[in-house]
Amino acid sequence: MDSWLALLLPIGCVIAAWWSATALILRLDRLPSRTFPASLAGAAILAVAGLALVMWSADRPTTMGAYAAFAGTLAIWGFVELALLTGFVVGPLRGPCPPSRGFARFGFAVRAILHHELALLAAGIAILAAVWSGDNKVALWVFAVLWVMRLLAKLNLHFGVPNLGDELLPPRLRYLGTYFSRGPATPLLPATVGLAALAALPLWKSAFALEASGHAGVEAVILATLLSLAILEHLMMVLPIPQSRFWGAGAKDVSAANTPAASNGEERAS
Repeated sequence: MDSWLALLLPIGCVIAAWWSATALILRLDRLPSRTFPASLAGAAILAVAGLALVMWSADRPTTMGAYAAFAGTLAIWGFVELALLTGFVVGPLRGPCPPSRGFARFGFAVRAILHHELALLAAGIAILAAVWSGDNKVALWVFAVLWVMRLLAKLNLHFGVPNLGDELLPPRLRYLGTYFSRGPATPLLPATVGLAALAALPLWKSAFALEASGHAGVEAVILATLLSLAILEHLMMVLPIPQSRFWGAGAKDVSAANTPAASNGEERAS
């Protein structure tokens, strides 16, 4: 029983932090725009504190160090995501996708979110520098999982999935839905889920073997849980359920604000 409790604790912490942070960001970006500077200022302070926490954890390959690294990385990630969803850090192309197909359309999609991708790159470099000489690199692996799985999610949305989840986009970013493609999932989606599962399975095996104890055990649980949550997010792309229901109060006003441009998306180019 004690081993199960030891395993459930980090799983619960990761799920609670992931869900509450996402719901909070969705809620903040739906407040009046006059609140955005204060929200971003608060998130920036948390991000700086998160980076300090990552630096502190780098030389502490302990259970506490693993939790601290995860929390600090999540704070940094949340700041960049809030900057995107409030419209402060998006890309040089701010408008619906011009009529296009293939590589041209992909190029427009890249330009639409380029600044956000560069901000994530800068955040990743900062975390890499913070942990480079340390023995605890949980922060770097957490960021890598978040970044890779988010990038794959963006690619799947662009190339085509049945459920775009574009009702989660705030009104000011509703045009980003035109860079998505609604249609049958491409081979990229099962490939993404399969690769994530292949990465998660040995981590779960390690977590059970170590009974989620010590630095290595907690690290394995954190990364395995994040990968499993990412798999769930990708599976939601094929389920006929509005994703806004999953986030409760954080997205409760999205449907009322929805527009045809957001709900229809862009039909997949052939």
